[in-house]
Amino acid sequence: MVLSFVLAAAAGFAVPYVEPFLQRGLAAALKSDLTLGAGEMRIIALLVLLALSALVAGAMGINTVSLATVIGGGLGYFAKPLYAFLRDPDGTDVPEEARWDGRVRDARADDGAASAKSEGGS
Repeated sequence: MVLSFVLAAAAGFAVPYVEPFLQRGLAAALKSDLTLGAGEMRIIALLVLLALSALVAGAMGINTVSLATVIGGGLGYFAKPLYAFLRDPDGTDVPEEARWDGRVRDARADDGAASAKSEGGS
């Protein structure tokens, strides 16, 4: 079960690398220009690689569970954006001291304090 998960995760991770080769291979096999969108070609590549991982798991005599294959394929497919999100959840690459500390401040109170300081300081 774990090995089928690992094979499916590897298949999902390999999609962007295999997609151009698969597109050229399909275009040559069909002897025509393939007019599929980028998203459609990625899904076809994912399905081909997941089928290949299932064939490898079956040939090795591994007890496969479809849930592990689906979860592994999904995690592998979204590995790069998921890793980027986990490294920087707010999507900013700013220094640590410039990041929001998580405290909610009332903007009206801050404006009032700022105007009071400016009036008192004159």
